[in-house]
Amino acid sequence: MRKPLSRRILPGLLALGTCASLAYAHDDAPAFREAAARRAHWDGLTRTLADVESLRDRGDRDGALRRLAEARALAPEDARGLALEAAFALEAGRNAAADSFATLAVAHGGNSSALWRTRALARANRGDATGALPDFDRAIEGARGHDEELVLERAQAAHRLLGAAAGLASLERDTRDAHWTPARRALAGSYRRALGQDGLVRGDGGPTIGAPDAAPLRAAAVPYAVQAAAETLVARGAAWKWFAGPALPTGAWTSPAYDDAAWSSGPAPLGYGEARIATALPDGGVATNRWITTCLRLHFTRASSAAVFSAVLQADYDDGFVAWLDGVEIARRGLPTSNVVWSTLASNHESGAWENIPLPSPGLLANGGHVLAIELHQTSASSSDLLWDATLLADTANVARTRGPYLQNATPSEVSVRWRTAAPLVGRVSVGPAGGPYLWTYDEASARTEHEVRVTGLAAGARYAYSVHGASEPPESVSEARTFGTPPLAGADVPVRLWAIGDSGYGTLPGQQVRDAWLSWSGSHREDLWVLLGDNAYTTGTDAEYQSGLFDEYPLTLARSPLWSTRGNHDLLYAGASNDYYDLFTLPTEGECGGVPSATEAWYSFDWGPVHFVCLDSEGSDRAKGSPMLQWLRVDLAATTQPWVVGFWHHPPYTKGSHDSDDPLDSGGRMRDMRENVLPILDSLGVDLVLGGHSHSYERSALLREHYGTSGTLAPSMLADAGDGRADGAGPYRKSAGRPRPREGVVYAVNGSAAQVSGGTLDHPAMIASLNVLGSMVVDVVGARLDARFLDATGVVRDSFSIVKSALVSVPGREAADGPRLAGARPAPFTSGTDVVWELPRAGAASLMVYDVAGRRVRTLASGRHAAGEHVTHWDGRDRAGRRVAAGAYLLVLEADGVRRVKRVVRLP
Repeated sequence: MRKPLSRRILPGLLALGTCASLAYAHDDAPAFREAAARRAHWDGLTRTLADVESLRDRGDRDGALRRLAEARALAPEDARGLALEAAFALEAGRNAAADSFATLAVAHGGNSSALWRTRALARANRGDATGALPDFDRAIEGARGHDEELVLERAQAAHRLLGAAAGLASLERDTRDAHWTPARRALAGSYRRALGQDGLVRGDGGPTIGAPDAAPLRAAAVPYAVQAAAETLVARGAAWKWFAGPALPTGAWTSPAYDDAAWSSGPAPLGYGEARIATALPDGGVATNRWITTCLRLHFTRASSAAVFSAVLQADYDDGFVAWLDGVEIARRGLPTSNVVWSTLASNHESGAWENIPLPSPGLLANGGHVLAIELHQTSASSSDLLWDATLLADTANVARTRGPYLQNATPSEVSVRWRTAAPLVGRVSVGPAGGPYLWTYDEASARTEHEVRVTGLAAGARYAYSVHGASEPPESVSEARTFGTPPLAGADVPVRLWAIGDSGYGTLPGQQVRDAWLSWSGSHREDLWVLLGDNAYTTGTDAEYQSGLFDEYPLTLARSPLWSTRGNHDLLYAGASNDYYDLFTLPTEGECGGVPSATEAWYSFDWGPVHFVCLDSEGSDRAKGSPMLQWLRVDLAATTQPWVVGFWHHPPYTKGSHDSDDPLDSGGRMRDMRENVLPILDSLGVDLVLGGHSHSYERSALLREHYGTSGTLAPSMLADAGDGRADGAGPYRKSAGRPRPREGVVYAVNGSAAQVSGGTLDHPAMIASLNVLGSMVVDVVGARLDARFLDATGVVRDSFSIVKSALVSVPGREAADGPRLAGARPAPFTSGTDVVWELPRAGAASLMVYDVAGRRVRTLASGRHAAGEHVTHWDGRDRAGRRVAAGAYLLVLEADGVRRVKRVVRLP
C-alpha cells in the first residue's frame, strides 16, 4: 500500500543521508524531554505534509516547497520540522530552480546552517561542485564554536552532494594547509573516519571527536555504501527494458544474448501505486488479480579494465526479486531459495529504504558489455503497489566491508570480532589500549568473506581500541579507531548497564526511532552489553533480513558493545535450508563466559560482573520437564554465586498483548510450556528478572512467585510484593542480600515493541504496567540495587521499577502453619494510623518494628514476651520521637521464634 509522504520522506530521504539529518541529530536530544510539545509539533507538520504531497502530485513543486517552508511558523525550534524541510529541499532541488532554495532560506530567517545548505544545494543542482567547496570549508570553520558533531554531519552531507572524490580531495588538501587549526584537522580526520577506511558511510555513524562512545552521527545513517573509488555502472533512474504479462517471457531472457528489442522501456522508478513512479507498468487490469511477476533488463558497458575488488547492488524494491548479471544469479530478496516461477509470491516488502547488497562474484564485471536482469514479484494478486529502482557500483581500490564489525562471546580476557567483506581477504584485527598505540595483531589463517577473529590476552574491565582490516592493509589510526570494553570479572562489584530490545528486526522507521531515543537518552552513559529478545530479523530470519533488520540498523552499538541473543519464531531455519541465526552469532557453549557449559548455542549463560545471565530457547528446543535444556538450567542456577540473576527468552509466560499466554494453542503452547515447566525452577533456585518479547507491547509484572496457571488462577499468595516497585510510588521491591533465594519473587517483563506495536487487551492481572507503546528497556545494576526502565520512542521513561537487596528481608516463602505470621496492616495504604495484625503459634519473645526503605529503624511497636495467638498493634504513623513520618513506603518487620517476616506498608500524604 502507498505510504503518505510523512512516512516515506523520513525513511527514504532522511535515510539517504541528506542534509536533513544535520538538524535531526543535533537538536533532537533536548527535544526528547518535551514529548507532549513535540507530538503537537509533529501533528502540525504531518498536516502540512499532506498539503505538500497534494501540491507535489499536481506537479506544483514550487508551491509545495513554499508550503513546506511556511511550516516553520508552526514550531520555529522544532528540529524535526527543519529536517523534513531540508529533506524535501534536496528532493525538489533535483529539478527546481536555484531560487526555490532561496525561498526556503528566507523562510528560515537567515539561519546560518540553512543558508549554507541552500547555497551548497543550489550549486550542486547546477553542477557547480567547485563553487560549493568554499561554503563547505566555511561551514566547518565557522561552526567550530558550536557542536563538532553537527560540523561533521555537514561535511558528510557535502560529501554526498559534491561526490566522494571532490569531498575527500578537498579534505586531504586542506588538512595539509598551515592555516588549518588542530581542531579543524581533527574534524576532517573524523570525517574521513566516519566515511570509513573502505569508503563506506556507516549506518550509525562513527565515534565523535575525542569521545569514542559519544552520540552517533545521525547524518551517516545511510543504508547503502558510498564508495570513494566506486564506478557507477548502473545509475538510479536509469532506463530499463520491461516485460509484463500473465506469464514469463519465452526463452533464456536473463542471458545477455536474449533479444529484448520488442520490450518496452522507461526510466526508473518503474512500477505502479506510488507517487514517485517515473514509468508506469501495467498490472493486468484487475485489482484483485494483478500480474504477479514483471521482468526487467538493463544493458550497460564497463569501460575500465581495472580489476573489481567488490561490487554492490543498491536496490529500492517492492516486494521481492531475483537479480542476474549476464545470466548468473547475484541476488535474491523476499523469495524462497527453491525454484521460482511466475506465480511465486514474495514476502511483503515496502519500497523507500535502499538496500545495500554485496555481489558474490564481482569478477563478473569485466571490461565490456553486460546485462542486469530482474524478476520482480508481488506479495499477492491484490497488492496495490510495485516498484523497482537500482544502482550498481564497482570498487577497484578496496575490498569493501559490507557488515560489521560486531562483538561476540566476550569474556574478561577474550572477545570474538566478526565482520564481512565483499570479496575474500585475510582478515586482521589490530588492538591496543584506548588512546593507543596498537600493540597486538590477530590474523586469520586464510582468505575469506566471513571473518571471525578471537582476540585474547585482554585485561578484565578494560577499554581497547581496535581496527578490522585486511592483513595487507594498514589499520585506522588509533585516534580514529573503534573501541570496546571487556567484561569485569565475575562477582566484581561494578555498575552494569544492559540495553534490551525485542522483536526489533524490521529495519523500519519505528525501530530507528526507538534506537535513536535510547542513544539520545543515554548520552555518554552507554550500554555495557545488550541483548536481542528474539524476532531479530523479519520475516523469516534470512541472512539478508538480518542485514537490513540488525546490521544496517545498529552498526555503532554492534561495534562497541558485545551482543547476546535468543531466537524467536521469526528467526527460523529458513525454508529448512540454512541455519542463518547460528551462522551469524557466536555464543558460548563451554561455559567460557561463566556458568555451566551447555554444549549448544541454543541455550547458555554468562557472567558480567555481579550479574549472571541465563538465555533459554523457547522457540526450537524441547521445553518439557526433564528436557536437556531444563536439566541444564537447574544445574546452572544452582551453581551460580552471583548476587543478581537475569533470564531472557522469546515467549513470555504472561501476556495479554498481541499474544495471549492463557491460550494453550497460541504459539504452539510455547508460552504455557515456559510458564508451567521453567518458572518452577526459577522460583526454587532464585532469579530476579526475566525479559521476553513476542507480544508487540510492553507489560511488566509485580514481584511474582509460584504462579504457573492462567491469569484467572492468580492468588494473593503468588504476589511476593503487589506494589508497583517504583521509588516514587510504593517503593522498591525488597529481597534478601546476596544471591537470589528461593521464592522471593521474580519480575517478568514483556519487551517486544522495539519496532512495532500490535495491541491486545493488555489486562493480565499480574501486570503493573501494560502499554501499547514502542520502546526498549534499560537495566542498571549498582551494588545492591537494580533499576529497570522502559524508554519509549520519544525518549520518555514510561515505566520503571527497582529491586533493592537488604539483610532486613526474610525469605518470603509460604509461612509454615506452626511459624509466626505477619498478616500486614489495615488499612493499607493509610493516612493517620493503621493496625498491624500478627500471630504467634506459641508464647514467646517477639519484636514488631518499622523500618524505612533505607534500612533505618523508625520505631519499635512491640517487644518482649507475648502470648500465643493473634495480636493487633496500632501504629499512629509517628517515629520513636513522636514526629509524623513522611509519606512513602515503610517495612513492618516481625521477629519471633528465630524467624523474620516482612511486609510493606505505605503512608499517604
